[in-house]
Amino acid sequence: MSVKVTRDEVIAYRLEAQNLNRRLDKRSLVAATGVCGVQNSPPGSALLALNARVSDVAREAVNTAISEHKSLLQVICFAPRDGKKAPFVLLDEWLDTDVPDVAPEDARAELLRRYLHAYGPSPRGDFASWLGVRAREGEAWWDLLENEMTEVDYGRKAWVLTEDLDALQSPPTPAGVRLLPPRDPYIQGRDRETIIDKQFHRDVFKTVGEPGTVLVDGRIVGTWRARKKGKNLHMSVTSFDRLSARSKKVVEAEAEKVAILRGAAAVEVDVDSA
Repeated sequence: MSVKVTRDEVIAYRLEAQNLNRRLDKRSLVAATGVCGVQNSPPGSALLALNARVSDVAREAVNTAISEHKSLLQVICFAPRDGKKAPFVLLDEWLDTDVPDVAPEDARAELLRRYLHAYGPSPRGDFASWLGVRAREGEAWWDLLENEMTEVDYGRKAWVLTEDLDALQSPPTPAGVRLLPPRDPYIQGRDRETIIDKQFHRDVFKTVGEPGTVLVDGRIVGTWRARKKGKNLHMSVTSFDRLSARSKKVVEAEAEKVAILRGAAAVEVDVDSA
């Protein structure tokens, strides 16, 4: 028999699991990245995704962690840029030490655990879609953890790691504002209607030129785009509904952090309603 949970509980659980409810200490870059991975596509997104999850993120610290300490790297990574080119490189070609030899089934099981911790509760099909394989191929991965999962129901049948069930049923109330970059891990889950009302999907999910999203107290409430104009950054925010004066002020404070990370001297923020 499945356990009943609500959409609000699912959202609050995922935000807490993905460190979007409260920022981690600035020394926790590896911990923040390891939850569900962070991709640097489009360029600059990884830095902004970490900024949404970790306090006092600095471009220099992230660059050092990638190019010198090499602590944020996954299996296939961007090599140092060569002019306008951003070549890929295999992890074992970049690191100074050998990559640990892990049995394929153990690696698959660990990836599924991390997926369920970050995006649970989830049905099998969503995992296969997120992984980029056919549903039938995803079944073999899913079966590896059948004894570690509990079935839940929040309007659809899905599964969560049993060890995360208590956290799902009693998550902290989401609070705060974040400017999430395009393709942030949080919006990469396949059940889009859980976190963003369907009427706004066309505003958020685009084939080319995706905007960033505005997260306020646990809800995606709008989109944002930014461009450099000389030494300054101009950011346009389009909210799905009218933002409160408090929310606008915090959005502007978050925009200042984005400007610093983008090397801008100042930021100008325009907020409009859709």
